[in-house]
Amino acid sequence: PLRNGTGSPNKLLEALACGAAVVATPWVALAVGIDVDTATDAGSFAKAIERLLADENLRQERADVGRAGVRARTPEVVRDALERLLKDAVAGASDQ
Repeated sequence: PLRNGTGSPNKLLEALACGAAVVATPWVALAVGIDVDTATDAGSFAKAIERLLADENLRQERADVGRAGVRARTPEVVRDALERLLKDAVAGASDQ
């Protein structure tokens, strides 16, 4: 597991974008801001992975959540949200 480092955990984001169900440390999951399964030690990682491998529906559900989370953060989505926010702010300022 990735235990330290700086910046965005790109490997996790790439795995999620590819539709993989992942298990990450709580710190990495928090940094990414996408709901993923978490574990803190080798035993809990193994159990989380075994659970995903044993349950195809759960694995697909977690993969879908991860992929949707990545799609919600693409540069285009962020740009469009910022553009709407700025337009609303300008419109609000002109109403006053």
